[in-house]
Amino acid sequence: MKVCTLNISILILLDISAAFDTVSHTILLNRLSVYLGLSGTALSWFHSYLSNRQPFVTIGKSSSPPAPVNQGVPQGSVLGPLLFNIYMLPLGEIIRRHGLNFHSYADDTQLYISTNPSSQLPPLSLVNCLRDIQAWMSKNLLKLNNNKTELMVVAPKTLLRKVGDLLLTIDGGSIHPSPEVRSLGVTLDSSLTFNSHIRSTVKTAFFHLRNISRLRPTLPDPVAETLIHTFISSRLDYSTVALVYAMSRRRPRIVRRCWVHTILRKRLQRGEYHVLVQELRLNGVLFQQYFRMSKDAFDELLGKVGPLIAKADTRMRLSIGPAERLAICLRYLATGDSYRTIAFSYRVGHATVAVIVKEVAGAIWTALVEETMPVPQTEDWRAIAAGFQERWNFPNCVGAIDGKHVVIQAPAWLLAVVDAQYLFRVVDVGGFGRSGDSGSLRNSAFGEGLRDGSLQLPPDTVIPGAERLGLLPHVFIGDEAFPLLDNLLRPFPGRQLTRERRLFNYRLSRARLVVECAFGILSSQWRMFRRVITTSPEVTELCVKATCVLHNFLRRKTIGRSSRTPVVPVVAESSDEAPTLRDAPMMGSNNATCRSIQLRETFCSYLNEEGVVSWQHKVV
Repeated sequence: MKVCTLNISILILLDISAAFDTVSHTILLNRLSVYLGLSGTALSWFHSYLSNRQPFVTIGKSSSPPAPVNQGVPQGSVLGPLLFNIYMLPLGEIIRRHGLNFHSYADDTQLYISTNPSSQLPPLSLVNCLRDIQAWMSKNLLKLNNNKTELMVVAPKTLLRKVGDLLLTIDGGSIHPSPEVRSLGVTLDSSLTFNSHIRSTVKTAFFHLRNISRLRPTLPDPVAETLIHTFISSRLDYSTVALVYAMSRRRPRIVRRCWVHTILRKRLQRGEYHVLVQELRLNGVLFQQYFRMSKDAFDELLGKVGPLIAKADTRMRLSIGPAERLAICLRYLATGDSYRTIAFSYRVGHATVAVIVKEVAGAIWTALVEETMPVPQTEDWRAIAAGFQERWNFPNCVGAIDGKHVVIQAPAWLLAVVDAQYLFRVVDVGGFGRSGDSGSLRNSAFGEGLRDGSLQLPPDTVIPGAERLGLLPHVFIGDEAFPLLDNLLRPFPGRQLTRERRLFNYRLSRARLVVECAFGILSSQWRMFRRVITTSPEVTELCVKATCVLHNFLRRKTIGRSSRTPVVPVVAESSDEAPTLRDAPMMGSNNATCRSIQLRETFCSYLNEEGVVSWQHKVV
């Protein structure tokens, strides 16, 4: 079938009901005589072959009475398809008379015609041909099966859209075009890509190959070769011409000449992990600059995530060890380099790096989240509130909240609650798209818990020394982008504020600075956040959550020391490297309730009277 780039081809696969069983002996003998010129003894042989057949069924010693067969050709014999083709000889004359092309193999007959998509569809010649075919079959005791007769339009995809809903009517039944049809064991599709046929053939061949491989140790070589030719080679060799045509229409592909590139085979001798990283272990400062953590922290982390990321060796090749997999993931988080850059350095495939980063980042979150970021309970909130009172002189504060844009192709939100020790206590990653802090809070699991009261916050308490204010709730503190709620304080808006309100804003912003510092430490330590992240949203979410628990994992080791500087010192970077943890814009309105407004006034009164500190008046 030749497909013209300007025309479409209409293919019809005719199906005859019980074709071999409905052949008339009288008509068949007439065909042998008229079309082939048989007579005398030769014709008598065929008459004897077809007549006086009386099949019966035998089960054990019992047999059914013989039943005479007056029509049909014997199936399962060499003569069966040949006699049926002779019976169908006049059909070819009818098809040629209408100008259609056709192929016939026994009871499989295919009609096809090429036509312009802008002309009448279906073509009149095709409609008339089908009508004459149906009439001829009725005269010759054959019946066209409408339910199994198939129609397919073959054309380039651009022309298929112009065809519309093509409809053929045969013997009162409607036939619609099919996207795929199966003819003589080959699956054809509308664009002749043969993709479905290739997938099916490969799947079947692999199935038999797996079964043969299981039996191979017990099979002699000749038997194994016979099985390969019987179940695999025969399928691959079938319809080779059609498959070669399909492959010739595809763009040339790079032929892979080896399982692993020769450069990657030297990973154990020259890969970055096996050379540079081992040398860095001799220098603690350089090791920490490379991985953003000390050797002891790396080894401790490896002990926690190693069992989750270990892979088994196979007979084909050795697996990449858990230490090297962890090193690849940490290097990506620490630098934000492309997968290909890291792949060249570590001498592994870039697709392997993509898989490792995704799996190891998820394993880090799984291994560390319960230890470093457990779900806060009531006593945990009390401890956080005590820490804010002690370090930041802000009462009943259970966390500073903020949201940041993680810049990827579709910006993602990182919503976090940080305690007085710069530790992330709650993180929520998602909201891929554009939204403000308030929208991010509203759509997050944390925001839902804040609204329905399921965060297990401590009950309202009286601040010591301020009994006149009564019971006050425990609150989170955020910037102007967040709404004012009963359990969420934000600064007073505007510029023309009283001195008391400006003092409140200063004290709140001073305490809220911990969340900004935590984000600063996070992006300084894990330089992934200083680049536009090009991974998928799913991998980005795993990496962001992994860096948050790693931040807590490393930060807990510094609590109690006199220094509160970041674990990794900030190194000056090039001017074109912009932080990608960006502040959130103001989105939506903040219509607070009267109780929320009154609670903020109460906290403002406390910070200006009972909770005053000596130095605040020097600042504001």
